[in-house]
Amino acid sequence: LVALADYGPRVVALRQGHNGATVYDREAGQFWKVPIVRTNVVDVTGAGNAYVGGFIVGMVETGSVHESAARAAVSASFVIEQSGPPIITPEKEEAARERYQQTRDAVTLLEKW
Repeated sequence: LVALADYGPRVVALRQGHNGATVYDREAGQFWKVPIVRTNVVDVTGAGNAYVGGFIVGMVETGSVHESAARAAVSASFVIEQSGPPIITPEKEEAARERYQQTRDAVTLLEKW
């Protein structure tokens, strides 16, 4: 992650499937461990795209790697629950807020990589 960040990006994420993700913030010199959002997996197609989209929106809206990493995990969790893209409903929006709170609280700063 550090070697990739040395090429220029501020943040590099290593998605690790059922092991969650590790995210490196070059500017802060910090590594974050991001858990998965537990859900029923139907089809993983599109999960990576959803992860990246959630992360980018998080960075634009908050600038926080910690917050963005949680948003990324939540975004991916909705995509893998079904085949095809999810239809956004008020119920899904509420579920997303709940998942985000739980996930954000579980993102941890790693002392060592």
